[in-house]
Amino acid sequence: MTIDFEVKDRAQLDEAADNVDRLALAVGRDANNHGVLDGVRTWFARFIKTQNSGDLDVLTLWTVHTFLLSVLPCSPRLIIDSLLYGAGKTTTLEHIENLGHETFIASGIGSPALIPRMVSAAGDESITLLIDEADRTLDPKKDGVGDLMAVINSGSKHGATRPVLVPDKDKGWKAEAMPTYCAVAMAGNAPALPDDTRSRSLHVYLLPAYDDDIDETDWVSDDTLTTAAQSLADQIAQWASDNADLVKSMKPHLPEGCKGRTKERWVSLAKIAAVAGGDWPDRVDNLISADLERMKREREDGLTNVPPRALLLPDLLDVFGNLDFMSTTGICEGLARISPERWGAESPYGAPISRQRLTRMLSPMGIHSSKSTGRQNRCRGYRRADIQRMAEAAHLTESTPSNPL
Repeated sequence: MTIDFEVKDRAQLDEAADNVDRLALAVGRDANNHGVLDGVRTWFARFIKTQNSGDLDVLTLWTVHTFLLSVLPCSPRLIIDSLLYGAGKTTTLEHIENLGHETFIASGIGSPALIPRMVSAAGDESITLLIDEADRTLDPKKDGVGDLMAVINSGSKHGATRPVLVPDKDKGWKAEAMPTYCAVAMAGNAPALPDDTRSRSLHVYLLPAYDDDIDETDWVSDDTLTTAAQSLADQIAQWASDNADLVKSMKPHLPEGCKGRTKERWVSLAKIAAVAGGDWPDRVDNLISADLERMKREREDGLTNVPPRALLLPDLLDVFGNLDFMSTTGICEGLARISPERWGAESPYGAPISRQRLTRMLSPMGIHSSKSTGRQNRCRGYRRADIQRMAEAAHLTESTPSNPL
C-alpha cells in the first residue's frame, strides 16, 4: 500500500501519522468486522419501518454504542418520533431493550435523583434508560421535569455528575456527587423537549406499516423471538468487548462543519463505524452531512430558536446600511420598519422597541452609545463599527429570518 500526502506543519504531520495508523489497523482487522452491525440493522429493518433508511443506521449504531459507554466520550440522546400514532415507538424501545446493554424501560420517573442512583449502582458500564410516552412523561408543565431534563442533558458526556442527597449516620443527610453519564432514548409523539435536549439528540422518525411490509413483533407467543434477540445481543456484546480499545483510540474524520454540539451528537457513532469498516463510515458521513444540511435549512427557514440578542446584531447592520453612525431613535425606528414582527408593534412585546430596551440589550455585549461628532444636531447613538465587531466575533453578520412559530 502506498500513501501519498504533503506535510506542511507539525499538526498535519501528526494527522498524517494518525491516518497511517488507522489504515494499518483497517488492513489488519477482520474483513467482516462490520458483520455484527449489518446483522443489527437487518434486525431493525425486519420489524421497524422508518421514514428514512438512514434512521435504521442510527438505531443500529446507537444500540451498539450502549455496550461501549465506558470508552466513548459522549452518548447522544435518541428521540423516537412519528407523524401518526401506532407507528411502533414502544415496539422500537422494546427491541432496543432486548438488544442493548443494561436496559430499563420507564414510563415514569418519580425523581431526578433516580437516574444518578441507577448509574452509580451500575458502575463504569452505565445503563441504557428507555423513556416511553415521552410526550407525557417529560411534559415541561409537570413538576420536577426541569430538574429531570437537566440530569438527562448533563449525562450525555462521560464523567458528568450531579449532587444527590444520601443518608449519613452522623449528619442525617449529605450531598454526594453521583454520575449521570448513561444512554437515554425517548419515544413519544412530538415530545415538547427543550432546545438544549434536542441539540444533544439524534432524531428517528417512524412510519406505520399499513401494507404488512415488516414482520410483527410478537414477544408473547413467538418464543423464538426472544431467543434470537438474546443471541444477537450476545454477538454485539462480544464485538464491543473485542473492539473496545480500538473504538476508544479511533479518531474518525468527520465532514467539514461537524463541530461543537453537532460533533458531540455524532463522534461516538462515527468511532464505532470507523472500527466496523465496510460502508459504515460512509453511512455515518452521509448522516452527518444530512444533519448539517437540515440545520442550515432550519436556520434559513427561521425554525431555529435564536436568542433575541443574537437576532438583534445582524438586523442592526441592515438598519445601518453604509452609515457609520445612527441616533438611538433612528435605530429603533429602523428596526421596527425592517422587522415589525421582531421589533415593531407586531412583536411579542406588543409595541416597537424602545430606546431603553435597545440599551439593555446592547450594554451587556459591551456596545454603548456615544454622542455624534457633528457640530449640529448632536445626539446620542451607536457606531456601526462597534456592532460590526461584535457581530463578526459571534459569526452573526447575516440577517436571520423570523421564527414563524
